[in-house]
Amino acid sequence: MFRNIDKKWFLLFLFLLPLVSLENPFKSFVFKEVFDIFNNNNTSRILEISLITLFGFLLIAASKTLYSVLTNKVISIAITNIKHDIFKSVIYKDDLLQEKNTSSYVSLLLNDLKIIQTNYYEALFKIFFNAFTFIFSLIALFYLSVSLGILLIIVFVIPTLIPQLTKKKIKEQTEDWTTKNESYTSNVKDSFTGIDTIRGYGLESKVIKENTKYNFFVERSFAKLNNWRVLTNNIVGFFGMLGFVFVNLYGVILAINEKITIGTVVAIIQLSNTVMGPALAIFEEYSKLMTTKKIRERIESVIGTDDTESESELKPIDFNREITFENVSYGIGDKMILNDVNFNIKKGQKVLITGPSGSGKSTLLKIIQKRIQEYKGNVLYDGKNIKTINTLSYYKNISMINQKPFLFEDTLRNNVDMGDNYDDVDIIRACYRAGLETVVNEKGLDYHVGEDGKYLSGGQRQRIEVARAFLRDRQILLVDEATASLDRKTACDIEKRILNDKELTVISVSHHVDKDILHLFDMIFVLIDGMIVEKGSPDELFGKSHSYVHMLT
Repeated sequence: MFRNIDKKWFLLFLFLLPLVSLENPFKSFVFKEVFDIFNNNNTSRILEISLITLFGFLLIAASKTLYSVLTNKVISIAITNIKHDIFKSVIYKDDLLQEKNTSSYVSLLLNDLKIIQTNYYEALFKIFFNAFTFIFSLIALFYLSVSLGILLIIVFVIPTLIPQLTKKKIKEQTEDWTTKNESYTSNVKDSFTGIDTIRGYGLESKVIKENTKYNFFVERSFAKLNNWRVLTNNIVGFFGMLGFVFVNLYGVILAINEKITIGTVVAIIQLSNTVMGPALAIFEEYSKLMTTKKIRERIESVIGTDDTESESELKPIDFNREITFENVSYGIGDKMILNDVNFNIKKGQKVLITGPSGSGKSTLLKIIQKRIQEYKGNVLYDGKNIKTINTLSYYKNISMINQKPFLFEDTLRNNVDMGDNYDDVDIIRACYRAGLETVVNEKGLDYHVGEDGKYLSGGQRQRIEVARAFLRDRQILLVDEATASLDRKTACDIEKRILNDKELTVISVSHHVDKDILHLFDMIFVLIDGMIVEKGSPDELFGKSHSYVHMLT
């Protein structure tokens, strides 16, 4: 966590810290001088003390202002850096590809980092401030009375033991709250994402009841965490107040015995407060800081497993021969989704994977994408196991066309090149190849497509996805029911543009294919109950009277 603090600004913070921390000791000596002047009836030093006081408070006020601004800046930079590091690490991790821990990462970014800001960074800076105030006040107290300084140190030791007694319980409660908070975040996310289904089936009351349960558990857990922290602070405060009273009583006794002046007694009362106050505040802030341990460990585990690679490793790996499945099986629990699948797909081939719903077609594509990696058997890319290939390099040679492509609320240009800064000539060429010439000619590349492409037709949205693939000139194109929701004419046009590209290796999953399109495929695999039950060219399978392909058209 500390490494995320900007060193330059932190050095400036350390420079201002002593000036700000001197405020209370400075006040104490001002009070001492004022009361001694009054007690001794000595007016000759009034002007001198007034000027020193005015200059001192102006310097401290200016330092406090800069200190506050600087503290906020340092914390802001630190949180910004952590957010960036977490987001970058998560984007590069395979977890999201495999649809794991999504809610956990969202909770970490949106909820847990707020706890880090208040209970770690702000607490840490308050500990620095109170530690310096404590040290300066203690030095001043020793200067005024050595015996009082020793007494304060003895009194100070007892409260230091209290947080150690509750440390374990606070850590356990923090872990409990973090877990429940992740569950609550997941519940909210699922509810909002599935609102159409919830409303369509009249599940509102059930969903609200379920959310109320999660909400109750997370807030009760947070309340317990705060209760333990408050209990710790109150016990520390109790012993601190006892120490404060004893120190001041001892100071009064010294004054009665004329060992010190009345001004010194006033200064000691003020200093004992600025010794015990900061000391108690340190324990309180340390108690807050302890509540963040689990979150800090979680952040370190995410950032510490950053899967980013150097630029040289980000180059796409050429596809020269074939993709091979060797005895690939995959299941969830007792249910087998793919069972001993074997096939080869040669470079440049156009392959259709078909079969009834639930037969494992989309799962097969997810394995090729590395979104699923807990399978048995091997998937080879030019003879290399894809599990050993750098994911980023692998993805630079594969494009994916989904049934519902994601579009940014941006221009046509930026939706096609997606920030990669291709030349307009290349973007236009890709758009023409994808059948977007009408949009380009009539609207231009700067046309805003609206939120999720709402100003475009379904066919135009799919063509943008195709244009993205054509622009990047990737060698492998995966197509998952991409034209299922389009009208027949549009679907056929898009499919022809893809399948007529002789250099492109196409692996397409579909329930229904037009007969004219079917003959553009080189190979068809029929997948039923996770097993390939038929394979061959369209002509070979159409020649079989009971072949599954007769059900496709």
